[in-house]
Amino acid sequence: MVLARLPEAPERHKDIINGSAAEPTINQASKDGPDHGDNESDDDEGLVDDIDEDKAEHDHTTVKASVIAAFSEVEKTFGIAISESDRQMAQQLLPKISGLANCAKNSPVVQHKFEQYVAAVPGLS
Repeated sequence: MVLARLPEAPERHKDIINGSAAEPTINQASKDGPDHGDNESDDDEGLVDDIDEDKAEHDHTTVKASVIAAFSEVEKTFGIAISESDRQMAQQLLPKISGLANCAKNSPVVQHKFEQYVAAVPGLS
């Protein structure tokens, strides 16, 4: 009878949280080397998603066209001209605003208060 050798158990470490020992964690990555379970690679350019280049180009073009259309619509609707520096600043803020909106949407209390506010202000609803 031939017995296969079982792999060694992963190293276990205790994490210290606020001065007390927490549940032990498994540090498998240090034992087996880097984690290759995701689709990202770490090279000279940093983390790079392993996605189809054509899809990435399409997504980039679509987003760029949508942003240009949005700024044009705001300029037309409000009769203003938005400078390139203001556009860049706005584009840096948009992900933060989106994250805040998601937090508000995921909080029943905040969402309810927001809906009350919108209903109370003329022209917002």
